[in-house]
Amino acid sequence: MLAAIQVGAWTCLESPARSCDCSNIVGDCSATNETIRTCCIRGYQNTLACLLQINFLPQGSLASSLDCSMEVAIRRGHLQIASMLMEAGADVNFRRKVTYSPLQLAALRGNLEIVQMLLDNGQNPDLASSYTMTAEQRIGETYRPIGTSVQNTTTVKNFEVLEMLLKHGANPNATTTYLPHSALQVACRDGSLDLLALLLEYGANVNSPPARKFGATALQFAAIRGYAGIAHLLLQKEPDVNAEPAEHEGRTALEGAAEHGRIYMLQLLKNAGAHISDSPQGQYQRALRRVVNNGHLAAANLLRSSLAEHVEKCG
Repeated sequence: MLAAIQVGAWTCLESPARSCDCSNIVGDCSATNETIRTCCIRGYQNTLACLLQINFLPQGSLASSLDCSMEVAIRRGHLQIASMLMEAGADVNFRRKVTYSPLQLAALRGNLEIVQMLLDNGQNPDLASSYTMTAEQRIGETYRPIGTSVQNTTTVKNFEVLEMLLKHGANPNATTTYLPHSALQVACRDGSLDLLALLLEYGANVNSPPARKFGATALQFAAIRGYAGIAHLLLQKEPDVNAEPAEHEGRTALEGAAEHGRIYMLQLLKNAGAHISDSPQGQYQRALRRVVNNGHLAAANLLRSSLAEHVEKCG
């Protein structure tokens, strides 16, 4: 049977399959698992329907086969195949050691129909896989950190899927070990103003701390990247303008803006209450060093004039 399916010769099997005696074309567990997987890869609905009608595997093996096949169907975007597997007993909330839960994968793929189907059938919108290796090792594709469904959707910039997840109660602030940036931080890093507004609408925390390595708060990312519109929107939510930077290679918002010579952003942060003092260990001195080292003379002059104003104001 597997050989026939692999060469696209299902028509050769259709008659014996429909005679309701499928036992003669179902082999051992391993071969049957591979047959199901091939159906999911190639979208062979009739073949899969035949296999699912019979008791072709022990119950434990069946559950495992259905769960693994669900991942394949979602990866290939086969909505009907995924629906058939779910009706046959595939667990949409399984946390097996695979790269993604069904919803995490569907969100990363941006497949709105499959996301809708999974949520409508009880998938926990915050469920994350328990997988402990990198996605690159698992799927051999371009590396993407393993985030929650909300993080994955924000990463691929899919507004409709993100809105659906949030409407179903997904936590906008959840993170994973492999993707420690919050969805809001990802949106600010990537300049996704529409996703940012949506996340804020559903309660995303503007003051989520930065990831320890190469992290940043939402405002720090906006300042570093120079996204003025995003910074304006964040400032309406009163973020901590002087939040501490990440432990490793971090920048405060003021430092990040100065390092890249972003004059408008520096002025915006100053007006929002960024600390400017001549303390040797303060962010002003660090920002000034960065701006001078990078040759941003106009930004350096702005910082110096801001310090002069501060000193004069303090008497």
